[in-house]
Amino acid sequence: MLGALLIGPGGQAQAATRYDSAHLVSIQQTLNSTLNTPGTNWGIDAQAGRIEVHADQTVSEADYQALSRAIARYGNAVHLQRDPGKLQTAATVINGGDFITSGGWGCTYGFSVEKKTDPSVKGFLTAGHCTVDATNDGASAWYNSSGNYLGDTTGGFFPGNDFGLVNSRGSVSYVGNVNDGITGGVQDITYSRDAKIGEYVCSFGAYSHYGCGTVVQNAWTADYPAGKVFGLDEVDGICRTEGDSGGPLYDDTAALGLLSGTASTDNCFSFYQPVNEALSWYGMEVY
Repeated sequence: MLGALLIGPGGQAQAATRYDSAHLVSIQQTLNSTLNTPGTNWGIDAQAGRIEVHADQTVSEADYQALSRAIARYGNAVHLQRDPGKLQTAATVINGGDFITSGGWGCTYGFSVEKKTDPSVKGFLTAGHCTVDATNDGASAWYNSSGNYLGDTTGGFFPGNDFGLVNSRGSVSYVGNVNDGITGGVQDITYSRDAKIGEYVCSFGAYSHYGCGTVVQNAWTADYPAGKVFGLDEVDGICRTEGDSGGPLYDDTAALGLLSGTASTDNCFSFYQPVNEALSWYGMEVY
């Protein structure tokens, strides 16, 4: 260890001890294997010549005192202090209705899903023509509006049906919510079912944002230039546009469908792929 002078209160010089780097590295390696308190972080402060251990506001007083006792053996070589705020990863949360892109294609995030037989396998649904078109252009990776990597296409069905699956990867937090235009917050999605004729439903698109309307038809067919899609739900009153494809259709906590297309932005008729068909195809469920 090395001696140094620090200027204390009143301008008086105070002796302080600085520890050589090999000694500090040894201590840090021990702390790395022995400290297990979420909300803490530590490392060598080269300027102070010691190890700093920081505990955020989520660390209980009992755990803080336990930390203090654990490092007491190292004397002044380790310094413990409280930090304001909360230690967390810089992950981005994504919700149904958010913008997603792959290659040159921009679409909308539908619903977060997980495998029925293994909930650790997660992903999200969007329109099949989005995943198919991106794949045909040689793109598989999907990103959000901030450029955060979301995952890669693992499936796509279009035409005939119109749904696609992307696996969950990267540092983004996948939660079972969709954007809610009423509160400006989110709506939790807990289960899925088929939409009913006469039902008042809502949707969120990356470009058109929030809208609600009434289901007027089930089992509808749309003959797009790229091919026919069967079994769609037709909704009156929700105006959609390009880039909204894959957006969620829901009623309260129930997932209902994924936006396939629109007949007219003036008349506000839009068509949705029933979500249960997509979930059944991939063996997934919403959460």
